[in-house]
Amino acid sequence: MAESVLPPPTKFNIEATDAYIEWKAWTESFNIYAVAVELEKKSDSVQTATMLHCLGPAVQRIFRTLAGKKESFKEAVEALEGYFAPRRNVVAERRKFRSRKQNADETIDVYLTSLRELVKTCEFGALEDEMLRDQIVEKCYSKQLRERLLAQEELDLAKTLRIARSSESAIKEA
Repeated sequence: MAESVLPPPTKFNIEATDAYIEWKAWTESFNIYAVAVELEKKSDSVQTATMLHCLGPAVQRIFRTLAGKKESFKEAVEALEGYFAPRRNVVAERRKFRSRKQNADETIDVYLTSLRELVKTCEFGALEDEMLRDQIVEKCYSKQLRERLLAQEELDLAKTLRIARSSESAIKEA
């Protein structure tokens, strides 16, 4: 019953600037859909066919050309993951991350979401939160916020976000 009511995720945008980020976002959406329609109760071939149908004709063509085992649903997903996973240059990814500035019309939360997407490919490991904090301090749009953050002692990401959100609230209410 849920299948006829719940629309499938939108077709995969193969023309996206970063196909891997698009793939990750699309699979997240598809996984929500799959749970909602109880797709895991179906056979591997039905799960794979449903996924390919939702992905659209462009990805179906790619899938047909992929080498390797694709008999199970898991293998099909892994094959596509391998195709869309870029051959990343960590230095270039970090440069892209460090170049990202907050736009004038962008809230701290929207900026943070963008940074979190970029940081996934930077391989910062345990330093990820520190890198996010530093990027917000360095590239936030507001000079006053930057000065306020730099004046703080023991500034971590959570404290950075509290201060930035508080600053945004004060500006909106003024």
